Amino acid sequence: MIWKDISLISVLLLGLACSSGPVRPRTSSGGGGANSDPSNPEGPKSGEVLGSDGKPIKATGKTAIGLVAQSTASSFPRLSHLQWENSVRDLLRLSAISGESKNFPVDPSGSAYGNNGALYSVTNDHWTAYRNAAESLGAKIGGDAAAYKKLIPTGKTDAKSIVSSFLKRAYRRLPTDAEVNAMVTAFNNGTKLTGLADAQGAGFYAMISVVLQSPNFLYRVELGTDTTMGKYVALDAFEVASRLSFAIWNTTPDDALLALAESGEILKPETLKAQANRLLDDPRGAELLKAIHMQAYHIDQFVAVKQDSKNYPEAA
Repeated sequence: MIWKDISLISVLLLGLACSSGPVRPRTSSGGGGANSDPSNPEGPKSGEVLGSDGKPIKATGKTAIGLVAQSTASSFPRLSHLQWENSVRDLLRLSAISGESKNFPVDPSGSAYGNNGALYSVTNDHWTAYRNAAESLGAKIGGDAAAYKKLIPTGKTDAKSIVSSFLKRAYRRLPTDAEVNAMVTAFNNGTKLTGLADAQGAGFYAMISVVLQSPNFLYRVELGTDTTMGKYVALDAFEVASRLSFAIWNTTPDDALLALAESGEILKPETLKAQANRLLDDPRGAELLKAIHMQAYHIDQFVAVKQDSKNYPEAA
């Protein structure tokens, strides 16, 4: 029990420290990454992280843990390739990762724990790779009735219910009416857009192709709430659920977390702790703890260490 409590505290501190905690700096415009410093009206350039003095912090290969220093990166970090693979697997209810990320540009490795959002930029090559992967997966799911039926809410087969459920899981929040209506139009015109004869399969083909290219899926958006705490604003329930899930499982929130976010229960400290324990009890939680130790102590590098069999014959 003591070890579990220590693990829980360590994971939560790591997740909050490396990605700025359950609050984010408040700006005059209320935007996630805007810079309110009048001396720098253009704001930070792509990939820059601003310190408390408003000046860019140069990457040093170490993860910045200051709340203010992380302000421009914490609001809209894109998914790492591992997070993308895990999220796609869980969103589409696949039995294994798709492997599509092998065609993506390589993720940077300058962060100590591989979770510094400031390092993850999006280039034209990224967008091309994301588009190809989205269309490939759309065709795969849309052409397989057994696969797309897993994505249909129980007892609800109409397009609006299907779209609303899918967008909530993909965007990790409640979709707006405009988003639902636009996607329902695409879903209902799936045959015309994709050429598939199966209308429902074509609808999934079109929807998946669009959603997996959406910034709402590719980025972890943190706009916060109207609640202010000095220089900071609180994250909303869906953002807390998302941060917890990505911190421990490296993937999109599951249905249980989304339900607690929708009800607001996830904001209660006792509920948040219970969910953190649930995630840690899962094998994916054990993988996180293993990864933390592997990265912190560079354990993978020990395989390259030459053992001294003369002084330590047991190593021979």
